[in-house]
Amino acid sequence: MNKAEIAAAMRLEVGELEVLIKKLQARLERSKLLVLDIEEELAGPPVHKTEADSKFRKAIDKVFGEKPKPRKR
Repeated sequence: MNKAEIAAAMRLEVGELEVLIKKLQARLERSKLLVLDIEEELAGPPVHKTEADSKFRKAIDKVFGEKPKPRKR
């Protein structure tokens, strides 16, 4: 196997991995939304949030790069 064949085989594998990563990321997002919905349902009616809760949420969002989920009303 020469270098050109190796490069072609690796390029094909890289393309397949990129597709797999995109599918996994989409699955991860769906799973996150499902967990948030379940937790919200279990929590019951909204409780008055304190300033500490919002500061904690902002810190989590900064660290993990998540965008806040819009509240359902």
